[in-house]
Amino acid sequence: MKSSKKLYNDFVNKELKNIIIYNKEYEVDSTNLDSKLFIEFKSRGKRCQLFYISESHSEGLYEIVSTERERLAMWLPWVEEMKSIENERAFIKYAREKMERNELFMLTICVNQTPVGMIDIHNIDLQKHQAEIGYWISEKYENQGFVKQGVKELIKFIPSKFKIDKLLIYIDVDNVKSKFIPISLGFKKESKISQFEFYNGSYHDFEIYGLNVNESNIANG
Repeated sequence: MKSSKKLYNDFVNKELKNIIIYNKEYEVDSTNLDSKLFIEFKSRGKRCQLFYISESHSEGLYEIVSTERERLAMWLPWVEEMKSIENERAFIKYAREKMERNELFMLTICVNQTPVGMIDIHNIDLQKHQAEIGYWISEKYENQGFVKQGVKELIKFIPSKFKIDKLLIYIDVDNVKSKFIPISLGFKKESKISQFEFYNGSYHDFEIYGLNVNESNIANG
């Protein structure tokens, strides 16, 4: 489980606006985004959809945060600040604004059309040609291949959307389940950063996993 603390901090420190989005490559505008499917796949017999992030997902996503707050807060610093469905709606509007500027690419993970988590590309640095991937999912849907397959599909998509050569995933050293995702997809552990983030009353060490973006690098397992 990994997500961007900086992304949410940027959100809480800015005034939100009404947003109109147009994704030129995929011809996605704000009027269609609520029901726009990015990709659908099956994992262990269950049908999973990745939808472009939409305000229509806010209720389902906030319900997960609310009911699984203690578990999610172990790894996601922003959970403490997500205190209402209004916070969730505001964050989604902010995320869509960043998507318009190609500063973010965010998807809702759904199982049978029901939101169960999120996956994104953030901290996109076109000068360094690199970006980071983040993800989280409800405990009920862990260990079923949804996040792994979702990340895999996102990696395949990146060359057509962004001039990115390198993908990074930052993970708390104690988050064993989350480490499985990059390792199983061929990412290599590149470094460890001591006291990288402070949350839950203490500093946390992180490991960085990296992947050079081309399809031949993606593990098939």
